[in-house]
Amino acid sequence: MLGLHGSTVTVLYRSLIFNFYYLFFERFGNFVTVRNPYFFLIAFFFFFFFFFFFFQVFFFFFFFFTKKSISKNILFVGFTFCSL
Repeated sequence: MLGLHGSTVTVLYRSLIFNFYYLFFERFGNFVTVRNPYFFLIAFFFFFFFFFFFFQVFFFFFFFFTKKSISKNILFVGFTFCSL
């Protein structure tokens, strides 16, 4: 009974993966796969935006509250917002 349960869960899991693949890669394949000529441009834009923007915001708050010198704070705030 335990083996039957395990195989049933495996089949359901595989069918769930297949349905997910069919929904997003077959029906909407022009937007999310490499067949879209702008796929790499979109992927690079999202990677660049999320990675660098959120890390800049994180380091801005981190250094803003840890540095003690006011002049260093002003310089860091200016550098951070200019780099955004």
